[in-house]
Amino acid sequence: MRPFRVQSLRCFLPFSFQPRVGTNTPKSVTPHKRGHDKISHAVSAAIEPLERRVLLSGAVLAQEATLTATNSSVDLGASVSIDGNTVVVGAPEATIAGIATGAVYVFTKPGSGWANMTQTALLTPSDGVAGEGFGSSVSISGGTVVIGADAQGVSGGAGKAYIFTGSGAAWTQAAELTPSDSSAGDLFGTAISISGSTVVVSAFGPNSQGAAYVFTGSGSSWTQAAKLTASDGAANDYFGNSVSISGNTVVAGGLGPTDGQGNKLGAAYVFTEPGSGWANMTQTARAIAFACACLGIVR
Repeated sequence: MRPFRVQSLRCFLPFSFQPRVGTNTPKSVTPHKRGHDKISHAVSAAIEPLERRVLLSGAVLAQEATLTATNSSVDLGASVSIDGNTVVVGAPEATIAGIATGAVYVFTKPGSGWANMTQTALLTPSDGVAGEGFGSSVSISGGTVVIGADAQGVSGGAGKAYIFTGSGAAWTQAAELTPSDSSAGDLFGTAISISGSTVVVSAFGPNSQGAAYVFTGSGSSWTQAAKLTASDGAANDYFGNSVSISGNTVVAGGLGPTDGQGNKLGAAYVFTEPGSGWANMTQTARAIAFACACLGIVR
């Protein structure tokens, strides 16, 4: 089971500016529950840097809109992503047509600006089953949305990722992604990220060591290009707990190595695409936290 999900970015600032919550700044986020404590790492990553900018600049924020689902999904916001005027929000425990497959909601900014609204489009899997966790992770780039379904609630489930293409209210499921070495209990789809024509999807695997898979393509045609792993990987490292890609660079978070007392330090692993293209590889670089034992991991 996935034991980690989100944590405040304050942990990464032990020797620098520490954000504080004032009367005109965002308050703490209440953790979302799905098997284990979690809220979206994307929400945390968005709020904390914004809070720092607001405090440093003296600006005052005003909420522009509340985005809600027509079917009142209890876990709306478990995962989020934004590109331009399109916001994608996951609800992996949502019940659609009587089946708890999960769902993803698309919100498109109106021409007059953001306002309280329900979704512009509702995305669901064509082959969804109860407990699939569709929407456990989401990422959008242009007209392509990638959605993780980690199968956390499916006995013997391995997980998969779905590709949707479109815009506004019109979206179509174009492809499904699975790793070449898929096996029961992998939790493939735990974390996901897309940049242009490259998608990264993580899976913990049977022993929770973890790996990240790179897929390249467009539309309905996608191919696994590489499997990324940590050179110091070990069981229960949860490598791939978080992933992000920009251009030809992938970053993956994990528990990483231990200190002298056996405590996991946490680490972020950087992978740079070789000139010859993506291929199975270990990291190009690794960042380890010494000030706090949490780098790369969200709880």
